[in-house]
Amino acid sequence: SVHQYLRGHRTPGLVDCLLGKADLDAVIQTDDATGLQYVPAGSPPGSPTDLLSSAAMAGVLAELSRRYDVVLLDSAPVLAVADTRCLHAFVDQTVFVIRWRCTQRNAAHAAVRRLEESGFNFACAVLNLVDLKSYQQYDDGYQHDAFKSYYQE
Repeated sequence: SVHQYLRGHRTPGLVDCLLGKADLDAVIQTDDATGLQYVPAGSPPGSPTDLLSSAAMAGVLAELSRRYDVVLLDSAPVLAVADTRCLHAFVDQTVFVIRWRCTQRNAAHAAVRRLEESGFNFACAVLNLVDLKSYQQYDDGYQHDAFKSYYQE
């Protein structure tokens, strides 16, 4: 869905590159507003787990790591599909994203356990889509006031 948010094209993308249908330079897109370069998912894969754990994936990520300071992989939800867990061999650290007031606590714990069992190294967890106005009801005022300007920036 990143390509939709950035108003790009889904294809050609990573899957097309991994299958040899497009080269890496052809799948890298640039967001005009920010200059962010990204690779969309591409065509629907036949077997995503096989593709994501392939030598082709290792080669693409090695080349991206050579070209860029940071390569960020946006993957599917951990509990929904097994694809995400096969990426552990290619990543240095994992940022675990939790949707505020949507992801249940037990689901988040189960997902972290699965990732740890698969060998992922956690950098941090991010709580996204936080409604700061609703958050105030859980706060005694001190922390909220202290960090309000930080979060609003």
